[in-house]
Amino acid sequence: MEGTFKIVPFYTSIFAFYYVILSFRIISLRRKYRISLGDGILEFIAFIDQERTKSLPEVDSSTKTAHPYSHVNIDYTKLRHLQRTVRAHANFSEYIPLGLLSIFFIEINKYLSSTWIHVACGALLVSRICHAELAFNDNNNKLAINIWRRVGMGLTFLTLLISGIINGYNFFF
Repeated sequence: MEGTFKIVPFYTSIFAFYYVILSFRIISLRRKYRISLGDGILEFIAFIDQERTKSLPEVDSSTKTAHPYSHVNIDYTKLRHLQRTVRAHANFSEYIPLGLLSIFFIEINKYLSSTWIHVACGALLVSRICHAELAFNDNNNKLAINIWRRVGMGLTFLTLLISGIINGYNFFF
């Protein structure tokens, strides 16, 4: 069918499902660590403050109120896991819309064959899997600078650059 664009919309549906999975991971971790908003840094700071105030001299108990985060007992490695999960989700939402839009312009204008559109969308999908699944998983709770993170971001940037060059070139020529 002439004028029917199916490749990028198909990959968009895959990315939409993957985005929901990333979102549910954050919801699950926030519930697990009893953090209602953000990545837990405020709760961690409050926990540190609570520990610090325990060593201070006692004040008049009639004016003393319960600490708003008195329920918080945070292990730093768990907080790091939540922060990385939030960042993987945010990173996805920062790069994928531009990548898919840029590739969609290539598909609409028929700058490349459908095989290359699949390759570009597939590269973008692989880049996000490398970044979110392999670089930021719970078993890899070391510094986030590892080979999978580099591969994921490198592939993302490469896809964005190439699609940007193709669209820009075809605008002028």
